[in-house]
Amino acid sequence: MEQSNPENNFIDFKEILRNSKFLYPYKEQIGHYFGEQFLTAVNLFKEDKIEESLLIFDSLYLISKNFFIHHFIRLVERIRIEESEKLLKELNQLDPNDFVENLDKFLYHLSKASLFFKQLDFDECLEECKSATNYIIDFSPIYLMMGDCLMIRNNYQEAIEKYKKALKGNYKINNSKANMAYAYLMLHKNWKARKYFKQVVDEFPDNYKVQYYMALCYLRKRQYKLALKYLDRVEKINSSFDGLYLTRGGIYLKLKQIEKAKESLNKAVEFGSNNGLKILEKLNK
Repeated sequence: MEQSNPENNFIDFKEILRNSKFLYPYKEQIGHYFGEQFLTAVNLFKEDKIEESLLIFDSLYLISKNFFIHHFIRLVERIRIEESEKLLKELNQLDPNDFVENLDKFLYHLSKASLFFKQLDFDECLEECKSATNYIIDFSPIYLMMGDCLMIRNNYQEAIEKYKKALKGNYKINNSKANMAYAYLMLHKNWKARKYFKQVVDEFPDNYKVQYYMALCYLRKRQYKLALKYLDRVEKINSSFDGLYLTRGGIYLKLKQIEKAKESLNKAVEFGSNNGLKILEKLNK
């Protein structure tokens, strides 16, 4: 399979347009424009900015007169009113082999992948993503979606490979790095987890999970002062998270600060931690 050009962060439509009957005065430049605009529209759609997304898709249809771009616009409209099951049935009645252009086949599978992801059917989503990459291989958002599906299935190593591909296209760099760092953490590859969390932790100041995982990275390295620093951040964001107090209590135990440990563990129990209760019972014997 042909490798992606790392200098291209957009879909290359030049070949499609070269064979198109549609005349355009800047034919050499439109491949770049079309690709960037399509990527922008998909990004807006994924951020639930549906109206802005539709405006771009409509403009692309006017340029290309491509049937499936028109169909993709209808897809976005249908998702907006949450008719994904009905649309999937309609898509299943189509035969992608009837489409001539690779773009049409790609959009067909991307459409189904997006719908399956919305329905939380991650196995089907993965299959459709794989099918889509048979036609266009350098569309970064699809690799982020595949990575997310694999993470949900606890398939961390494969997820990492997909996030790396998403990063090659500079797509949502911080999200990909944060997810990849978590995968490394779950695989107990702590130095790699720490490396990527350090790069993005300040980009997610309101995400208590990112802050917490950064704390875990330092805890595993026995850098307790830094671990406590990030646990303090977690408390400011989500003070009812029991894991925060359980972890902090464990750190104080390692530092032999028993009273502080008990205080934190009591907080963990207050928010429903059975493990905190077990540790306290042992301490009070």
